[in-house]
Amino acid sequence: MPSRIARENARCFGGALPTLLIAAPDQAEHLPILRLDAGKPTPCPGWAIRPSLTMTIVNGPGDSGYLVEGISNPGEAEERQAWLSTVDRVGGAVVVVVNTLGDARDWAALLAEEGARGGFMPSEH
Repeated sequence: MPSRIARENARCFGGALPTLLIAAPDQAEHLPILRLDAGKPTPCPGWAIRPSLTMTIVNGPGDSGYLVEGISNPGEAEERQAWLSTVDRVGGAVVVVVNTLGDARDWAALLAEEGARGGFMPSEH
């Protein structure tokens, strides 16, 4: 059964590789340890992301996965839509599950986070 993640436990970051950062330390055992190859996060085999304005589904093998709450008011729509457009353009997003949310927006800081898991996931439509 997918784990439900409250919006305050998730952050979306734009940039060359859109990223969904999730704080769910006890529910990441099925994800690979976050690793980089040539400076980019490696893929997560068997995982995919289905983002939308109000809910993002991170679909893993078997019953593994996350239902991540999206925006809760119209004032957040423009920023979220920009993130969704980037996900569409690159064909997916990096999903990283960590113990606690911080302001980490660079891969070195995320790799330093003990127990960081995840990687690039293709988008599903």
